[in-house]
Amino acid sequence: MNKYITLLFILSTLSVVKSSLSLNTCTFQYDSTQMIDLSPLKGNNYSVDSFKTGPDSSSETITYSFSVCSENLLCSTIVNGAQSCQRTARGFYETGNYNNSDYFINTQNATQYTIRISYNASGLQSGSNILCPSGNYRRVDYYFGCGTKSFEIYNHFEDPMCIYSFYISSKYACPVPIATPTPSPTQSQTPSYTPTQTPTQTPTQTPTQTPTQTSTPTTTPNNSPIYCESNENGLFVNSTEPIVCTGTGKTSCITSEGSTCGTDQINGNVKCTVPSTFISCTGNHIVCKTSFFTCKINTQLYSGLNVNDLVINSNTFGGSSEELLTKQENVQNQNNSSSTLTFSSIFILTILILSLIL
Repeated sequence: MNKYITLLFILSTLSVVKSSLSLNTCTFQYDSTQMIDLSPLKGNNYSVDSFKTGPDSSSETITYSFSVCSENLLCSTIVNGAQSCQRTARGFYETGNYNNSDYFINTQNATQYTIRISYNASGLQSGSNILCPSGNYRRVDYYFGCGTKSFEIYNHFEDPMCIYSFYISSKYACPVPIATPTPSPTQSQTPSYTPTQTPTQTPTQTPTQTPTQTSTPTTTPNNSPIYCESNENGLFVNSTEPIVCTGTGKTSCITSEGSTCGTDQINGNVKCTVPSTFISCTGNHIVCKTSFFTCKINTQLYSGLNVNDLVINSNTFGGSSEELLTKQENVQNQNNSSSTLTFSSIFILTILILSLIL
């Protein structure tokens, strides 16, 4: 009887494990005894640049952004559920949607790849050039092969048009055994008799009342999502709120709708506004504002990205006010440490000078 119960437990456990493996959890059944666990990659934001040469021999930079098994922070501001997108000088296009996905397990030739995950664009993005010349929407295929590193893109291309392929090497793409919990044997227990004890009465104490304190309300920072990126050409901003950018000196901006504004004057000033989604500006001194965030660059004063008057140690910022507050606290702690070190150095130097004089 116990063997029969144990067998049922194992079978039910295997069925639960099998049903829980999917794109939602980023875990996949490879064969009857192994699985592929890509969950450590889930939710991360990846990007890669590509260079395309046009018919007139002009070069165009294309930036691909994507996430694995989840929406992408940057791309989902274009269309809900966007998992991947491409950014060019001509516009911003969804290439795959989290809700239009499928996968294929490759057990026959695992040396090339173990799993392919594919996403199709939703077609819900507004604007021009959303539909490809073939009459289909864009599609992206990710070929994951077993490797030694956590994540490495070693090849990517577009062929045919509007079909994008990424070849990725990852240690998480290596098949691993499916863990099956071992059931604990059921042990028959003999009930023990515990004598009833007469409870000892405790004298009732009059509780001491604590005076009520009035709490000071705490203002919660706004969590409006934003993505800012500084590069060698200028500043890129993506937000769900209206964006207002001003440029000093030669500046050129393009919005998600393809509208452009700018100035060719060295001492000129220009102001560009976009209702939402993104704006990309080239120049040396650019300031872009939303309701709660200000992202700016000024190559003559500092390098990198400035967010809400804080120069962060990164060229990208994509988060909430809480994350920015954390960065501010880290910078403040570094400044305090530097001030303390400087004071200590001056104090020691003063003692040495006095000792020499005396």
